[in-house]
Amino acid sequence: MRAMPDAAEEGGTIDFAARKITSPEFFLPLFREGMDIVAAAAAYLDGDGKRESEGLGTGRRLAYIAVSIHLVMVLTEIAAWLFLHRGVQEGEITMASAASDPGRPSISGLGRLADLPGRDAVPERLDELADRIDRLRIRLAATERALYGEQTAAFPNPVLQRIALIEAAFSRS
Repeated sequence: MRAMPDAAEEGGTIDFAARKITSPEFFLPLFREGMDIVAAAAAYLDGDGKRESEGLGTGRRLAYIAVSIHLVMVLTEIAAWLFLHRGVQEGEITMASAASDPGRPSISGLGRLADLPGRDAVPERLDELADRIDRLRIRLAATERALYGEQTAAFPNPVLQRIALIEAAFSRS
C-alpha cells in the first residue's frame, strides 16, 4: 500500500507492522494469490465442479451446493477486502478512511470452510479449493488484525449475516 505519512513527523509513533503489511512487496503477492484463488474457484464451479456435482447422490449434491454457496460468499468478502486494500495501496483511499468505514469488508469474522457440515461429502477438488481458501483467509485475518487491531470485531460481518439467513431458510425445509 502506498507510503503512509510518517507518524514521527506528526509527533506520534511509527507502526512498523502496518508499514510492512501496507508495502507493495507484502501486499501485491497476497493480492495476486487471492485473485488467483477467486479465478480458480470460478472456473471450477462453472466447469468441472458443475459436471462433478451432476453425478452425485442427493445428499452429496446438497453438501456440494451448501459448501459452494459458502465458498462463494467467503470469496466475495475476500475479494472486496483485497480490492479495498489495493485502493489504499494505490492512494485512492486513505488507511484512516478504510479503517473507519462501517461497511468495510472484514475477514476476521468469516468462519472456516473446514467446519461446514457435509464438507466430507464434497468432491476432492472442491475440498482442496476450500482448503486453499481457508489458508488464505487465515493469513488475511492475521493481516487485518495487525492493521486494525480489535476494530474488526466492532463491525458486523454482512457475509455471516447472509450465511445465517441461508441456514435458517434451509433448516425450515
